[in-house]
Amino acid sequence: MGKPRCSCACFAVASLLVLLLAVAAFVFMDAIFLIFIRKEGYIKPGGEVEKQWMNPNTPIYTDFYFFDITNPDEVKKGDKPSVQELGPFVYREHREKFDIQYMFDETVVQYRMDHYFTLDLEKSVSDPATTFITTLNAPLAVVLAMESRLNSSLERDIINALIKGQGEHDLFIKRTVKDLLWGYDDPIFALAHRFDKSLPSQFALQVQNITDDYNLYSRVFTGKGDSSLVGTFIQWHEMNELPYWGSPAANAINGTEGLFFHPDVKKTEKLSAYIDNLYRSGFFVFNNTGAVEGIDTVRYVIPAHELANASVNPDNKAFYMQGPSGMMNLSVAYPMNPPVFVCKPHYLDTPEYIQRSVVGLTIDPVLHDSYLDMHALTGIILNAHKRMQVNMLVQPRESRIYDTSKLREMYFPILWVDETATVIPSDANELKGRVMRPMKALSITLICLMALASLAFVTGTLFTIRNRRRAGSRHGSSRLGQQSSSLNSSAVNESTTLLQ
Repeated sequence: MGKPRCSCACFAVASLLVLLLAVAAFVFMDAIFLIFIRKEGYIKPGGEVEKQWMNPNTPIYTDFYFFDITNPDEVKKGDKPSVQELGPFVYREHREKFDIQYMFDETVVQYRMDHYFTLDLEKSVSDPATTFITTLNAPLAVVLAMESRLNSSLERDIINALIKGQGEHDLFIKRTVKDLLWGYDDPIFALAHRFDKSLPSQFALQVQNITDDYNLYSRVFTGKGDSSLVGTFIQWHEMNELPYWGSPAANAINGTEGLFFHPDVKKTEKLSAYIDNLYRSGFFVFNNTGAVEGIDTVRYVIPAHELANASVNPDNKAFYMQGPSGMMNLSVAYPMNPPVFVCKPHYLDTPEYIQRSVVGLTIDPVLHDSYLDMHALTGIILNAHKRMQVNMLVQPRESRIYDTSKLREMYFPILWVDETATVIPSDANELKGRVMRPMKALSITLICLMALASLAFVTGTLFTIRNRRRAGSRHGSSRLGQQSSSLNSSAVNESTTLLQ
């Protein structure tokens, strides 16, 4: 009878071991998948990550929204500007990396990029070539800012004579969206170009083909050997650091280009990205959770503190953010140092007095804040919006070029931009097929295995207990029988003795 008891006990122990292994696998399932993700999730020749990094399947669109001034004459007399937002004017953004060179045992990759825009008229509100906008005369505002920085009256006289020689200038101009975005002939810029050929001869808010991306190399880590570094910049446009800002930390080129991040992103992390059109690195922090195309995501946003002025955030002293919070000073990053300031659209996260300086704006964080929605385990961006508003600082002052003494001092809104990328359904399904479905299948399998192992352990334990009780009962009966036989034998012996 020993063998059945031993078999039940062994069965219970084996079931317990299976249960413990299944629980451990369920608890560490993400870590198990992470091993495989890290093994394949870096930039390598011919790999899937390289394909997406070189020419992303996810379409990138840039939506331009212009502020059309409806009361230009009143603004010249000191009234608040009243604006009407026109847009979006939608362009497909292409980023095609080429001239790929791997180095240092494939831990670093060097590349150039063909970076250009094509109009998507169907998604646009109207044709940029026929839609006119009344806006600030930016070239004139640049010259007025330059004049204000001159200490010599002789220099101011020379600039005044040169500008006056180009004809009359108005504080506001009316141009098509196409002209404002991609360039138009301006006499002030043409004059500057004659003196300095490195300066553009046309004024444009955007560049159709970004030649620096095409002509200059950049380098990033591939993530081989250390997946936390995948896509992180080493050099941008052949620069190890930027030349614009006031400290080595501010000039550092940190993070990725923002199209993807390293695997296993934690909610406590600050995610760094180099934002090329802001000429600086910044970081994102966790905000909340959500879902894109049925895939669980974590959302990261730019914290308001990151854009606070130097009195609130001392780190921004090196970025020359001495003005109001929420306004990034980019004047040092452009030729001629134009008074360009960038903020979130509709003055989101700026002081109230700035938000009330223009009539016709309505702040909506859902529409105007930037964010990244990513799949945390893989670091893949599934939905992103990078939003910013371009403003020019205008100040009241007497000038022989153009008298602005009656103007209000303000950060005049020109346009805001929404650079967006949302994963296409086929790529979302591929992510589900490669990661989500196998994880779900393994999870269900492990749950079933835990349930069966638990049932088997309980069953084996109960059978073991029952067998032990039965064995104990039989052993007790046997002892009673032996005692009874012994008593009977003793009685017989006593009887025999008496008879004798």
